[in-house]
Amino acid sequence: MKLGAELKRILSVGKPSVREESPNRQAGRVLVLDGADVVGYRVVERLIDAGYADLRVGSRTMHAEKEIRAVDMVHFIWEDEDTYAAALKDVKTVFVTLPIKPTDWDRHFPRFLKACIKHRVTQIVKLSFFHAINAKTHSSQNYGYPDTFASHYFFRVVPFVHAHALCDGDLILHKELDVTILNATHLMSNIFRYGFQRIALKDKREFYGASRGEGVGYVSPNDVAEVAVKAILEKTHKRQAYTLTGPAAITDAKVAALLAERLGTKITYIEKPLNFFDSDKATLESIKAKGLEVNFSKGDIKKVIGRKAESFADYLKRTDLMTPVEYEVFSSHFNQACSSAKDVVEQKEAKEDIKERTETRNVSEEKEETTEEDIGPTETEEEFVEKERHVDAPQQAAHEITDAK
Repeated sequence: MKLGAELKRILSVGKPSVREESPNRQAGRVLVLDGADVVGYRVVERLIDAGYADLRVGSRTMHAEKEIRAVDMVHFIWEDEDTYAAALKDVKTVFVTLPIKPTDWDRHFPRFLKACIKHRVTQIVKLSFFHAINAKTHSSQNYGYPDTFASHYFFRVVPFVHAHALCDGDLILHKELDVTILNATHLMSNIFRYGFQRIALKDKREFYGASRGEGVGYVSPNDVAEVAVKAILEKTHKRQAYTLTGPAAITDAKVAALLAERLGTKITYIEKPLNFFDSDKATLESIKAKGLEVNFSKGDIKKVIGRKAESFADYLKRTDLMTPVEYEVFSSHFNQACSSAKDVVEQKEAKEDIKERTETRNVSEEKEETTEEDIGPTETEEEFVEKERHVDAPQQAAHEITDAK
């Protein structure tokens, strides 16, 4: 079959398979690459929570909690092909998220696929980038090359998109593999991806972008991970490609507003020139600024997992699913909020204590049978509290001495 026809078939996004569904299908040993990635991290968590024990996680770096949960971890580096064998030993299924760095991972991907075949891997689920679809061509001789891109797309100058297109093509051509490609748009978690952005959010309460007010089709990494797990464990997703987008395109200014609401503080969106960012971030910003995602379709999330795509606001609420990197911004703001809240609570408790003591005094006065001559001058609330403080002082001092001992 020519590549063009194969692409037309596999990239007929969202078409249901005619195969009988078997949710409990054993995928064999599953290798997740990279386990520290925002999507890979979530895939690992979901597989563990589902009781899937035959799991291995490959990563350049790994979060400590994975060790606590006794996951089989291996050191995996894309540019170090000597790490492939240990990672792929006895593996039947691979879920792979390709990083932005190193920038030449696409050169290693074909050799990784050869290693997969050598180790008898039968299934690969790959996370790709939505716009890589636009970099594909129906010519097998020019697949993915810049001079064959449609003229109305600018992806010929975006290496990140080009690399995904090449790797997707390599993967599709391996007909001995059960392949599923997840074409995801910009991840909502990208706002926490870069160190300079996290620092700006924590210290300056600023969110930077260069999207020029265009709507962006952000998708939740929670949804992407859920689709990935379905693809790993169910038969119906073989030789399929899915488009994963959010419920609607939103501007980065709106993202800043949602962040401000969630964090309980002011977050200002600031439009920056592209040369403010490094090449990787500038690439993503330039894609957003093209306005190609304003009228995105709803994608295939509901078709695969049976519910609507998660909104940006809902993603920000699910801090329990976040990686430590994502949660770093939240913990910073939440700690500040907790300190402020503690002061408020202490002030409220002090006022309630005054009110309670005053009410107790009034009730006691009503019950006493005294003559008008016995009633002295009425105390003010402040005088009452001051008196009570002196009455309690000896007892309080005793407690403090005991504590000191």
